[in-house]
Amino acid sequence: MANSSTNIDTISSTQASKEVTANAFFDASSQAATYGRRASTSSGLTWGFYGGNVCLSNGTRALVANGTLTLSASLTQYIVAAKSTGTVSSSSATTNWDDQANYWRLYSVVTNATSVTSWTDYRLAAQFTGAESPILAPNAPASATAAGVAGEIGWDGSFIYVCVATNTWVRAAVLTW
Repeated sequence: MANSSTNIDTISSTQASKEVTANAFFDASSQAATYGRRASTSSGLTWGFYGGNVCLSNGTRALVANGTLTLSASLTQYIVAAKSTGTVSSSSATTNWDDQANYWRLYSVVTNATSVTSWTDYRLAAQFTGAESPILAPNAPASATAAGVAGEIGWDGSFIYVCVATNTWVRAAVLTW
């Protein structure tokens, strides 16, 4: 809800065609469900997720289809999506999880021998739409060839840094005026 009142169409118990109102809302909010857990296809060690439109690291849009992953038993696994392709993967290693320049964090999932026992949702609002902030605040790249995606911006007390191509940074001095 927006506050104590809502700007979303509500459903009343006496309303006819409740499904029309509900489906219109689901359609309007479907972008927020991108990469969300899809309960109807999640069972045992299978993790289902919703697809959606994403803005890839090269600035193009892609439609990711609904999909599933097969998780390993008795592990904590990290589900990510590649920013370059939108492809979803999981691993018990944190290599891709920690590589936020190239992967979106989706979920941390704990399994037992036969099923998912818990999960934590790490998706950020609007991160797949190109609306995420490109500013690394305050986090300057370590070198001119540090990991980065074109369009990212970093800064420190002396310079403003702009990633102009994959792993290619330029900088400009910060001066008073």
